[in-house]
Amino acid sequence: MNRTYLGAKALTLASPGQGTALRMLLALVVALSLFVPPSGVASSQTVPTFIAQEVFAPESLVVPPTLRGGGKTDKTPVPAGLPAGSIAQFVISGVVDKVDGAKGEWQIGNQRVFVYNSAATRIDGAPQAGDLVRVIGLRTLEPGPIVAERVTLRATGPQAPGLATVDMEFLFNGTVSAASPAAWTVGDVSFITNDPLFPTTIDAGLGVGSAVTVQFIVGEAAAPAPQPAPEPAPQPATNEVRFTATVMSISGDVWRIGDFMISVDANTRLDGNPGIGSQVEVRVQAQADGTTVATEIKNRRPGATSTPLFPGPASGPGYGVPLTVSVPTTQLLLDRVGQAKGGAGQSEVKDRQYEANGLLPVTIDDISFMANEIKVVSNLKIKGSVGQYQGTLDIDIDNVPGGHLTLELKGSASMSGGAIMSGGTFRVAKSTGDFALIRSEGTYVMTLVESGSTFGSPVTLTFFASGQ
Repeated sequence: MNRTYLGAKALTLASPGQGTALRMLLALVVALSLFVPPSGVASSQTVPTFIAQEVFAPESLVVPPTLRGGGKTDKTPVPAGLPAGSIAQFVISGVVDKVDGAKGEWQIGNQRVFVYNSAATRIDGAPQAGDLVRVIGLRTLEPGPIVAERVTLRATGPQAPGLATVDMEFLFNGTVSAASPAAWTVGDVSFITNDPLFPTTIDAGLGVGSAVTVQFIVGEAAAPAPQPAPEPAPQPATNEVRFTATVMSISGDVWRIGDFMISVDANTRLDGNPGIGSQVEVRVQAQADGTTVATEIKNRRPGATSTPLFPGPASGPGYGVPLTVSVPTTQLLLDRVGQAKGGAGQSEVKDRQYEANGLLPVTIDDISFMANEIKVVSNLKIKGSVGQYQGTLDIDIDNVPGGHLTLELKGSASMSGGAIMSGGTFRVAKSTGDFALIRSEGTYVMTLVESGSTFGSPVTLTFFASGQ
């Protein structure tokens, strides 16, 4: 059975021519409150529409374990309302940056998309660092490692490095309970099968009563067609399809977004100043006559700028420039255990490292970003229940705007069970990209909650810093 993948399709849209102590105290209270799971959170999101790309004989939808267990957590968000039992399928195309054979770990593209082998991973063509590859990977709907189902060599290296394209689709298993040219119902979930932009491929012999796997994407149903009127003739109903990817290049009115070539015109709304490197949400409206119109290209984070977002000081060493950094409750993994020793009533840990990769929300000076990597290195010495903490917090944002920030941390610490709470002073030790002119120091509060002390154990981080 040969599957098709969203990343392999090409779209042509439109015309062919085309900050204080009180604040720190409040932050600590908020950080501690985050240990209590939220309840009763209401949602006003619209029920999504599921568009079948392919229907085929059932396959196991269990994400296999990685070769060594664990792996870096991918936190790419998934749409709300997906059918229970679905899993995410990633289609990743890019140049291999690094391969760790012992871990079975691949790093793809400049943004370092981490993918892991399992015992069942199929590798075609013996790809290595510098080669262009295509990876089909699986992940649970909850954050976790992306496990490679298949890695295929597309071109031998050395290839020019660049951003990898990452497309996300979904897989669902069930029994067909109804089937028509317009839609199939699998279990109690309805899938559109006649979308003009994404035609559905259905394997022969499948129908009502068949157990199947549906490969699908998420779109939005358009408004109903207007009621018929004598004159003029009634307007046809339309469907709106939405997808998210990275802007790879712009040439006149043609944008390459992920693996799609997008044509824009004067009617296309560009929201949030999207540019090369931006992660954007693209909306496409398909008309009943088969034509397609790009209605919006929306930047999911602040738009590209030609000058630093954070200008910093005009002169002098730069300290004292206001800066706030906030990392909401985020799951990391224990990436390096470091040296640990303890005795009666005391504990000491040196060079312990926690890390997360994916799309990780952070706020810098009240501007929201999605970081590609967050890393914490800790040195901790506790006697009784209190002690000293020293370490670093690294934030990588491989986008436009973006850059790298390293904060050096030094303060007191307390420990209760697996929870470490630290507060003290920070200074900016390294800053690049749009953050290059930031030179600041101030105070921080941080909580780290370890669920274990072995490699790959999950760790919860909450962080807030305010420059004075």
